Amino acid sequence: MAGLGRTKISLPSQFSSHFSFNKTFAICLTGSTRASGVVFFGPGPYQFLPNIDTSTDLIYTPLLLNPISIAAAYSVPKPSSDYFIRVTSIKINQITVPDIDASWIAIDHKGNGGTKISTVAPYTILQTSIYKAVTKFFKNQLSGIPTIPAVTPFGL
Repeated sequence: MAGLGRTKISLPSQFSSHFSFNKTFAICLTGSTRASGVVFFGPGPYQFLPNIDTSTDLIYTPLLLNPISIAAAYSVPKPSSDYFIRVTSIKINQITVPDIDASWIAIDHKGNGGTKISTVAPYTILQTSIYKAVTKFFKNQLSGIPTIPAVTPFGL
């Protein structure tokens, strides 16, 4: 387990301090059940095999900073140590899921909302109204396909 957050004790912070490079890292989360992901620390180049620089071939999602931490431990607002990504909609079957309040997927001026990305949670966690809209739409898209009883913690 490695902490990759924005705090001073995170692995990117410790490596950047020790090896004198910017707090930069890249993480490749594989979609394969047979291959492991990989993490690179430092500014690159990122090489999967000797002499093959993949830095220019990577597709990435920029990480956003929530300017206000929502952690209860801070009495004075500080920037969040969590990572956020810009989400504009959720699609199922190439169709935008209706009835999703855009204020829940974007960070507002008070630091509320937003789409936090985490490698800690073993599955995606959605705000209740978004979860209801997604599961309702998903079920409608799969009409005619039999379902099984729900498996905790999932409802569908």
